[in-house]
Amino acid sequence: MTEPVEKPVPHIVKVDGVYVAMVPDNYSAQSMRRFVEEAREYPKRRRGCAQLETVGSLVDWALRFKTDESALFASINGSDPQIVCVSNYHPPTGSSEPDAADWCDHRGAYHFPCSEEWKRWASNNGYSFGQAEFARFMEERAIDVVDPSTATDGVGDFAKTLGVKLAGPGKLMSLSRGLSVTVSGKVAGSVTDSPRERDISLPGPASFTPRVFAKSPTPS
Repeated sequence: MTEPVEKPVPHIVKVDGVYVAMVPDNYSAQSMRRFVEEAREYPKRRRGCAQLETVGSLVDWALRFKTDESALFASINGSDPQIVCVSNYHPPTGSSEPDAADWCDHRGAYHFPCSEEWKRWASNNGYSFGQAEFARFMEERAIDVVDPSTATDGVGDFAKTLGVKLAGPGKLMSLSRGLSVTVSGKVAGSVTDSPRERDISLPGPASFTPRVFAKSPTPS
């Protein structure tokens, strides 16, 4: 008569506060956390990122969920500036629990609504234009270039500090449409012996005033 085979029984052990089931099949360890989480009526802690559409809603969110460790972070990325509030940030160094840490995953984020003109300028930052392409871009965005005669005192003072003269939209348009240069010496404003070479004076820097944010007034 064959002896009945005793069925293996899982063993439940507690490891660092977490229950683990040692199941048959060489008693491999299987965490029970997911089963515990599924059985919860409410989440154990808050987490997630709320996407907020106004500065006021960001302030309300931060006040609602703030703790002693909450922190605000700002990103000045030209194409996507934003402010993020992290409700459950790490405690500061020197706190009563020096090795304490938090999850940093309960957040509220506000993305500043950049204007279309600002996006155009920011997307071309560091980009090397061809002459025809630059001419088309300047024709489209010449409205953003400040006339030197209407520049604010701060802009004018900054230009004086640098020892430069601001170029207006007209000069930049001329530059974009018809400049062809062969560099052969100092820029002095004179014509060389070669009909293909000419020393010229380039226009100075320019001041631009595109609206940064979509709902802000157009600069006058």
